[in-house]
Amino acid sequence: MAQPSEGGDGPSYVLFGMDAEHEKRMTMKHDPQYERQALDWVQQITGMAVPNVFPALKSGEILCVLLNKLRPGVVPKINKNPSHVLLERENIQAYIMGCGILGVEPDEMFTISDLQDRKMLSSVVMNIYALGRCAQTLPGWSGPRLGVKYSVTQEEKRRRKDNRESERLIANAQAQQYREERASRHALLEKQKSETAIKVEDSETERMKKRRMEKGRSQYDLKKAKRKSISPVRYGLDLEHQEKLVTKALTGDALHDEAVMDWIEFMTGQEVDGIYDSLRSGVVLCLLVNAIKPDTIPRIHMKPVPMLEMENIQAYLNACAAFGVPRSELFSTSDLYEHKSIPAVVSNLYALARAAQKLPSYTKGKGKGAKFNGSHAKKRARGDVDLEAGVVKEARYRCCSSCTIL
Repeated sequence: MAQPSEGGDGPSYVLFGMDAEHEKRMTMKHDPQYERQALDWVQQITGMAVPNVFPALKSGEILCVLLNKLRPGVVPKINKNPSHVLLERENIQAYIMGCGILGVEPDEMFTISDLQDRKMLSSVVMNIYALGRCAQTLPGWSGPRLGVKYSVTQEEKRRRKDNRESERLIANAQAQQYREERASRHALLEKQKSETAIKVEDSETERMKKRRMEKGRSQYDLKKAKRKSISPVRYGLDLEHQEKLVTKALTGDALHDEAVMDWIEFMTGQEVDGIYDSLRSGVVLCLLVNAIKPDTIPRIHMKPVPMLEMENIQAYLNACAAFGVPRSELFSTSDLYEHKSIPAVVSNLYALARAAQKLPSYTKGKGKGAKFNGSHAKKRARGDVDLEAGVVKEARYRCCSSCTIL
C-alpha cells in the first residue's frame, strides 16, 4: 500500500521510481517565503483571506476575483461557494483563460489537475508571479506590485515577439536562399564538368579517327608503291608473306604508335595525328627535345623545305645521342623522311623516354612512366613497355639495346 508523503506542495501518494524522483524535485523547488509573498499579494488585491495555496485556492473563486480586480469583466461568471467539484473546475478554467487575456505566456500556466488534485502546486505559485508581472503593465493599474519592477507593456511584449518571429522568418528565408544557390552552383558545376568530359571524349574520338584515317592512307600509299616496285616474287603465298613483312616493317604496330603519339602530345602540346605525317618535318621532334631539356636545339627550321626538314631530324638525333640514347637505338634521317622504317622511329622514341628519366631537367613527365627496373629477362617475359602515356602490354619493340624487334 502506498504511503502518504509530505512535501512543499502538500501530501501526495507516491510509490517509487519516476514518481518518487518527481516528488523530490518538486519538494526541492518549494520556497515557503516565495509562496507567502504571492499569497499576500493576492490577499491585498482581493481583500480575501488566503492562508495557503491548497485548499484556499482550490475552488478557483479567489483566483477569478483576482482577475476581475485587475481588469473588471475578464471573468464574466464566477461560481461562488461552489458545492461541486465541476463548478470548482469551471472557475479554474475561467481563471486560466483570463490569464491568457491579460498576457500570461502559455508556458507559465498550470493545469486544472495541478491545483485540484494537488499535482504541482508550485506551478500555481509561478503562475501568480507571472500574473503579477503582467499586472504592472496593465493601463491604469496602480495597485500592489509582486516581485521585481516590470515595465514592459503588453504591446511591447507583442512587438518584441513579432520582431523575433520576423527575424526568424528572415533567417530561414536567407538560409533557404543560400541552400538553393548552393544547389544551383553545384548543378552548374556538374553540368560544366559533364560538358567538358563530353568535349574531351569527342576530341579524343575525333583524334583517333583522324589517326586511323592517316594510317590507312599511309598503308594505301605503300601498297600502291609496292605494286610499281620490281620484286622477284610474283604470286602465291610467297608474295603475300613478303607484302605482310614490308607493311609491318614500314607501318609498325598501331597500339605502340598511339602510346608514342600520346606522349609527344603530352610533352609538346602539339597534335600528332600520325608518326610519319606529323614528325616528318622534324619540328615536333625538336620541340620534344626542348621540352625534355630547354634550349637543347636553339634553332628550329619552320619552312617546309626538304633540306631544312632533314636538318631538324638530324638535330633531333644529335640531341638523343647527347641525352644518352644508345647508338643502336637511333634511326637514320631517311627512315623517317623517306618512310623507310617507321618502327625504328617508334623504337627510338621509347629509348628517348627511358633516357629522359635520368635527366634532372626532365620534370614535366616525372613519375608518369618509363621506369625500366628489373632484369631484362623479366621485362622481356612480361612484354611490358612503359612510356609517358602509360603501360603497353605485349610489346613488339625492343626494350633495350640488347633486345631486337620481336
